[in-house]
Amino acid sequence: MILHSQSHVILGHYLGAGGAPAVAPDVIFGWDSEARQRRPNPYPVHEAIRQRHLDPREVLVVDDLKPGVDIANAAGVNVATAGWSHHIPAIRDFMKRTCAAYFATIPEFVEFILE
Repeated sequence: MILHSQSHVILGHYLGAGGAPAVAPDVIFGWDSEARQRRPNPYPVHEAIRQRHLDPREVLVVDDLKPGVDIANAAGVNVATAGWSHHIPAIRDFMKRTCAAYFATIPEFVEFILE
């Protein structure tokens, strides 16, 4: 997970109200990572590919803003939009134009992943 927050804040969102998370990220590249290991650098994507022995053609970055598009492009992987996050026309239009897929809702994303 690559975010503009510190790792403990990100994990706190997954832990919610103190319960065990249903799903938590294996690795977090938060704002407390070294500068070369966080946004806007593609290092986190390259590292995820390396650690998991993935084919970059099978990797999909899902983001709601342009920095995610930039990271995916720099890493040479596909990018899709978490469109449920923003309802700002300029952001929506940019993301629709530049991403391989646009998911307006979480169920749309889940359906795509489970296909």
